[in-house]
Amino acid sequence: MTIHRAATCGPADVHPVPAGPYRRVRPEDLTASEINALGNLADGVGRTVSQLGAALGTRPATLTGILDRLERRGLIELTADGQHAAASIRETLHDLEKRALAGLPADAVAGARAVLRALTEVGR
Repeated sequence: MTIHRAATCGPADVHPVPAGPYRRVRPEDLTASEINALGNLADGVGRTVSQLGAALGTRPATLTGILDRLERRGLIELTADGQHAAASIRETLHDLEKRALAGLPADAVAGARAVLRALTEVGR
């Protein structure tokens, strides 16, 4: 199943779109959050990104990351509006990170990033 996502907050931002018959995804290739997102969309009922986030119990920035990964795997399609919204969220997060780390020494920032990468890998 391919999932179609628009990032505007209209009545059906997220809804399934049929995929080719040979498309197979193994559950072990997906994170728990990705499986949860696809599971919430599998019933064919359209949902806004806000509704999907509430169903998953995730914040918009987290949901954007989940949906971006699914898009890179070819499991969902992102509309032009969705690409714009995702870029805006990434830019906001980048600016926030830049401000938060501005006063820290470079080695402290590098150490923090190494810890975050390790935690991310453990969570996969």
